[in-house]
Amino acid sequence: MKSVIALLLFLPFFAVSQSTGSKDLEQGNFFISHYKRDFLKSSFGNQVVMQDKEGVIYVGNVRNGLIEFDGQRVRRVLQNGKPMSAFVKDAEADSKNTIYLGLNGTNFGYLEKNKFGQNEYISLSDKLPKKDEVTSTFWGLVVHHDTLFFQTENEVYLFKDKK
Repeated sequence: MKSVIALLLFLPFFAVSQSTGSKDLEQGNFFISHYKRDFLKSSFGNQVVMQDKEGVIYVGNVRNGLIEFDGQRVRRVLQNGKPMSAFVKDAEADSKNTIYLGLNGTNFGYLEKNKFGQNEYISLSDKLPKKDEVTSTFWGLVVHHDTLFFQTENEVYLFKDKK
């Protein structure tokens, strides 16, 4: 009797799975792309990957700084007018789509477009008064209600509106 009940319970599932053959499976052009390792033209280590509200993808590399990919071009973010070479440890965006970075060592800041429309890294930690100078290693950053928390080994720095 138990085997008859089990057969009656599983028979409908078996019949449905047989009737939905491979001809009914969804087909189409999926939005997945595979890129080889040398696509970014960078070194081996990527510490952080993020995407902004405009769809631009940012990759924080251990030797080549921050790399951006807009769907067509790969570019390195500038620092003091030259391609960035710092080790990017963390990246976050606020509600205004400003991207903040934490670098290996004692430096943190944000990205700003220069006169040519390219992203350039602007240091916040370099603008601190001498008494608040960063003296310990950067660990991470968090954005909460457009307030930034930059955490180092010994301190936490709070910034709002890039101040």
